[in-house]
Amino acid sequence: MGRKQQKKPQQHANSQKRRAQATPVAVERQHLWYAIIIAAIAFLCYVNTLGHGYALDDKAVITQNRFTQQGVEGIPDLVTNGHFFGYNNAKSGLYRPIPLITHAVEYELFGETPSVSHFLNVLFYTGLCVVLFFLLAKWLKGYSVLLPFTAALLYTVHPLHTELVANIKGRDEMLVFLFLVTTLWGVYRYVAEEQQWKWIVFSLLAYALALFTKENALTFLAIIPLTLFVFARSSIKQAAIAALPFLVVALVYLLIRSQFVEPVEEYRFFDSYFQYAPDKSDRIATAVGNFAQHLRLLIFPYPLVYDYSYNQIPVISRTHPQAILSLLGVLGLISYGIYQLPRRTVVSFAILFYFITIAVTANIITPTSAVFAERFLFIPSLGFCLLLAYGAYKLMTTEQATDWQKLFKRGRTI
Repeated sequence: MGRKQQKKPQQHANSQKRRAQATPVAVERQHLWYAIIIAAIAFLCYVNTLGHGYALDDKAVITQNRFTQQGVEGIPDLVTNGHFFGYNNAKSGLYRPIPLITHAVEYELFGETPSVSHFLNVLFYTGLCVVLFFLLAKWLKGYSVLLPFTAALLYTVHPLHTELVANIKGRDEMLVFLFLVTTLWGVYRYVAEEQQWKWIVFSLLAYALALFTKENALTFLAIIPLTLFVFARSSIKQAAIAALPFLVVALVYLLIRSQFVEPVEEYRFFDSYFQYAPDKSDRIATAVGNFAQHLRLLIFPYPLVYDYSYNQIPVISRTHPQAILSLLGVLGLISYGIYQLPRRTVVSFAILFYFITIAVTANIITPTSAVFAERFLFIPSLGFCLLLAYGAYKLMTTEQATDWQKLFKRGRTI
């Protein structure tokens, strides 16, 4: 009995010794191997798309977009008009010049060659997953490296991302998240590590690129200070001050955007039918009820549907059980996330990240062009994957799970 009691301090001492022996170079080398695994899996998941052709959405940004079809000569028109203006002269209310520029450059170099576009999409997704792993490894450096690896791996293989990676037009969402992850990387390096101006300039440039890629980058005005508060251990004041330069960049973006894009007063009935419901509260009820659909697809992503237009999701009233249960669930999760925030927990960050990033497409604040789409969960799904990985980590490191505990402890020494 006495021997068993003396064993734990000895194991702890050995663990501390192994950690001390793990030099920064050794850590980076081991992280590189994990990143290679992530890259290989990401590429293999979607290598089958390389032989695919264009899809329905691609005509609006490539095959029937007169500006894209001009190659690099069409770039000035892509920058000074709305997202779909080169396709049908329509007021889309969208301003996303950077993904259109990538399509124009591709057309200049390769013409209409969908295999090249699909290959680039797979590369962008692979790069995103790798950079995401490195970012999570920085945020979670106090944990076993298997925690950020598991979170990044879950994100990499989640079937909900199929719509975006397999659809060339979905590049805008991949690019914006790649730029946003890069933004978080740079601002974390500046605040928590080196405090060199090159990192803040780097992150501001990345954030500007994100804004000109897709509008949902605006939600990261809240994610940036949240990240610094939870993972960089900044005070609320310090995190808010660090986010101010990004607010300035966002205001400049909105000013430029206003010169070229007019707001859309209403969307087509076929696509956004729920906003035409006789009782306006039904729109909110349907949007809130969609959170149950989000959770179902995150946990059990089947069947996957590329089009949720007219009546794919029926309009429900505020007294519908799905609306009531979804509302209670959403309020409960947000309340718990806020309650845990002062403790700077991974759980709090994951919950708040999910709801902040989905805010612009949830159809609660303002209606969008679709009642629901799987692409709306591309960025928010990181919160779900991080929460799931953290739950597995806590479960596997309990006293009862001795074999898994050893595995995670070994991962921590890497």
